[in-house]
Parts: sequence; C-alpha cells; structure tokens
Amino acid sequence: MDSRRLTTAGPVFALTSTLLLSACGSSSASGDGDTASGGAGADVTAGAGAGSDPCELGDPVFDPDTILEYHVTMDPALYETMKANGNDEAYRTAALQVRGGGVSEDYDAVGLRYKGDYSLNHCWDDYGGVRNYSGECEKLSMKIKFNEYDPEARFFGLKRLNFNSMSYDDTKLRERLVYSMFNDFGVGTARTAYAKLYINDEPPLLFLAVEAIDGRYTACKYPEA
Repeated sequence: MDSRRLTTAGPVFALTSTLLLSACGSSSASGDGDTASGGAGADVTAGAGAGSDPCELGDPVFDPDTILEYHVTMDPALYETMKANGNDEAYRTAALQVRGGGVSEDYDAVGLRYKGDYSLNHCWDDYGGVRNYSGECEKLSMKIKFNEYDPEARFFGLKRLNFNSMSYDDTKLRERLVYSMFNDFGVGTARTAYAKLYINDEPPLLFLAVEAIDGRYTACKYPEA
C-alpha cells in the first residue's frame, strides 16, 4: 500500500494535523478563497509533469534534496500596487520560470498574491489600513496559482502552490519539521520543500513551499472517499 494514501481510520488525525499546521503558518494550506474541491474524480492529468496517479503529482516540487528557484517577473507598477494593497488577496499577473535539479518550467502568465489570515489583517489594519513594512510584515507569505489565466496549466500536476514566509521563526526549521513529523507518522498532511523566490530584481528570499489541499490531494489520500 502506498504510504502516502490514508485509510478512513485516521480522518480525525488528518484533520487535526491540518489545523495544527494552519496555526503554525500564516494560513491554511488550501488558503484563501481557493477552496479545496473535487475528490477522487478530480482532474489530475492535465498540465506539465502530470501523471495518472494523484500521489505522484508534484513529486519533483517537493524533492528534499533540491531547493527550486522561482523567478517571478511582474510589471514594476503592478508589483508596487500588490505590495501596497496586498490585503485585497487579488491575483496579479506575472511570468514565472522555475529552475533547479532537473526542473525547467516556464509560464507566460500565472497569478501571484499575498496570503495569510493574521498577517494580511495585522500588517494593514493595525496600522490604519496602510501597509507596514517592518518586522514580520516585511516578508509576507505568497501563493502562486498556475491556472489563473490558463485553466489547463499545471506545475507537475499542481494548480496552486503556497509559499510560507516563516517570518515568525528565526530558525526556519520548525514548520518544516512539524510537517515532516506528521507525514513520517502516517498522518496525512501537505508536503513541503524549501524554495528560493525571486521577484524582479530583488534579492532572493527563502520560503517554505507548501502543497495546497485540493481535490488532487484528497484523491491521493482518500481514494475510496
């Protein structure tokens, strides 16, 4: 039996792990209005790197031996608008190149936005509605939606990918270790990998790439559901 698949004996533990990990980061793995949908019949075959087994989709993205580099190019004026108004959680258009290991993927247009239940309120609302750029608000979590403009676009079968900022953890280890611990104990939760994110000419920043909880995920973990 594939260790990545779960039986129906452990749904409470899987739900508990998701809730705990949501508290560990700035928002849930599914996030933001991009609600998890579908099930065993969800579309898992379209797009770059897709395969027939939903449990194999995204494997190159979460290779523990590789730190992928995500090079985002966005119109500078649009990027400034996103930085100033990112609490609207609206996707902005960007081009994307992903490199590292054996991965080389190019996208002319993906959706990019900030994410985070607490941070998107705190970093604006606690400062009179104007973005604060200091402390934990300097680096915010982000989300890339590969199929925002092309419904068939996928990144090794993935429609979305979360980038957790780890701003509250100076070690940059705790969130990664918690996700790994749950998965090692057979409690299904999102896969993770460290990632370097480049936006225009800014220096790269280290994020934790976190798998989105969606129909592809549930088709893998609960194939009989």
